[in-house]
Amino acid sequence: MSRSRIILFSALILGWLLPKALPAGDCGESYRCQEALVKFSRRLGPADIERLLESHGASVLRRFPLTRLHLISFPATRETREWIAAFRQEPGVLVAETNDYVSAQALPDDPSFNLLWGLNNTGQTGGLAGADIAVEQVWDSFQDGSGVVVAVIDTGVDHLHPDLAANMWVNAGEIPANGIDDDGNGFIDDIHGYDFVNNDGDPMDDHQHGTHVAGILGAVGNNGVGVAGVAWSAKIMALKFLDESAGGSASGGVLAIEYALANGAKILNNSWGSSSFNKALESAILEADSQGALVFAAAGNQGRDIDSSPFYPAGHDLPNIVSVASIDDADELSSFSNFGLRNVDFGAPGGEVFSTKPANAYGYISGTSMASPHAAGAAALLWTQFPGLSHRQIRNLILQGVAPRSYLAGKTVMGGLLDVGNSLAIALDPSNQIPEANAGADQSLELGQIVSLNGSANDGDGDFPLSFDWELSVPPGSRSRLDSFFSQSPTFVPDMEGEYIATLVVSDSASDSIPDTVTVTVAGGSLPLPEVLIRAHFRGTNGLRQDLGAGSPAPIGTVVSLDGSESSSLFPDPLLFEWELVAKPDGSTALLSSTDKSGSSLNPDQPGTYTVRLRVEDGYNENFAELSFTALEPSGPADPDPPDPAGPASAGGGGCGLQAQR
Repeated sequence: MSRSRIILFSALILGWLLPKALPAGDCGESYRCQEALVKFSRRLGPADIERLLESHGASVLRRFPLTRLHLISFPATRETREWIAAFRQEPGVLVAETNDYVSAQALPDDPSFNLLWGLNNTGQTGGLAGADIAVEQVWDSFQDGSGVVVAVIDTGVDHLHPDLAANMWVNAGEIPANGIDDDGNGFIDDIHGYDFVNNDGDPMDDHQHGTHVAGILGAVGNNGVGVAGVAWSAKIMALKFLDESAGGSASGGVLAIEYALANGAKILNNSWGSSSFNKALESAILEADSQGALVFAAAGNQGRDIDSSPFYPAGHDLPNIVSVASIDDADELSSFSNFGLRNVDFGAPGGEVFSTKPANAYGYISGTSMASPHAAGAAALLWTQFPGLSHRQIRNLILQGVAPRSYLAGKTVMGGLLDVGNSLAIALDPSNQIPEANAGADQSLELGQIVSLNGSANDGDGDFPLSFDWELSVPPGSRSRLDSFFSQSPTFVPDMEGEYIATLVVSDSASDSIPDTVTVTVAGGSLPLPEVLIRAHFRGTNGLRQDLGAGSPAPIGTVVSLDGSESSSLFPDPLLFEWELVAKPDGSTALLSSTDKSGSSLNPDQPGTYTVRLRVEDGYNENFAELSFTALEPSGPADPDPPDPAGPASAGGGGCGLQAQR
């Protein structure tokens, strides 16, 4: 399933969404000032990274070992985005992103309803009977969801609540309240999880959101107290990264995800989000996939189509994400709920949901935040009973069990409502047919061509969706890799002659296919050189941009900007750049501002011809291009007016401004 992009909210959720107070400066309401999340190439050792940081006056606030990310602090001498733009130009920097704010996805309380219609809707709240997740029939067989640890990544959880205490995950390697990291995991007294806001071992909820989410997922059932969660005996790990106003940062989300994975969580509930794409969060969720963990995400509460106006993490294009919209008790899509035919999987109860609140309380909250834990609890319930299934198969089992709803058709991938009873029936169906993988026909080609694999599958019982998993075996010495391991039709670029063998396994909700292979034989041809493209311009006395072509004049005393970022290669690795000023007039002392980044500049100080050369290396070959221009003494009338925007001369540079949406 393809997915899209979105924005980060820094909102206080205590009723209506209210703006969160943020630091002053250039940051607006989207990200933390003077901070960035950075990922370095493996080619850079610790000493290289330290030198690079020192050259920018930057320091490391925190390292993330699983994803190799670093949270970096910059001095306040430049705006945050200027620092990040400069850092992205450094060789060996793979990712440099703002440390975005995120917020919980919940709407106002409404105390007019008092029953758990989402688990068993008889019309008791004035809604439509049957508009629920059909879990009651599953409870007839089992209620235990303790076979997997579920991380509630949120505002924390009131782990003393009488309806939650018995179901809290316990870190068996830690001795409570002794101030010692007994299990050596880097966190002190982390008995039930961790608080990344206050950096301590007590993830107590000082808002209400996380406790409410935890109760929906796994409040203790059949104990004569309060409510029951979807999984009566869940194992809930509390990870607090959203503060008392339900706001947090991308770095906090990464920390929580890494803790969850390192301490055994296999289901991660994320009832929060942002409209800003963040590569660091995506990397952490991809690491969760590699460790066999499912990630459930609230689709968001902006009432919009996130295919065209994205929201994350629900919109990340990853095979372990389950994105959930909200329905109400009348069996309709909630008015506030986001949707998306490509990016939202199905609906679950989210309108006026009754659940646990801090300080032994109970109450109502609405939002896609409430829909997501219904699905996460269902996953815990089913996975405990079918522990032999992979995380991809549990995801398929939940998706394939979705009950069709006309109002969700065309607005969600599966076109329906979470139905745990249907999922159980599929899991128990003895007639399930193993899917048959087809990796496609063998191919023969020459070096310099992109290989497109064409995977498909036959499944006699028509299961949808299916999971595709590829592996690529390459000749000795080759560094080629697939652009995606989980898409149906990935690509790769062969970098040497020989045989490349791609293996495909297709999974439904109960079984894996027999592996099928395709052999790609590469002989002859040659690796293409990278394409080198130089753009140059200067600003005239009227401040307007003037593009330079070969032999074009530029006034002495202006700054000529050089840009090689449009250079390209067949291979996906970052390009290496080397600039050189190979010719300049006699007497000139002009120098290039940088020699190893995609951009550079120089200040012509004598009349005559200047020639710059750019070499580009892609890890296999290098190529170069040159650009010459003439510098003249300033003379004559002022720069001409800009061309008519409607005319053909206006087709050059320019851009558009983007801003966060409130």
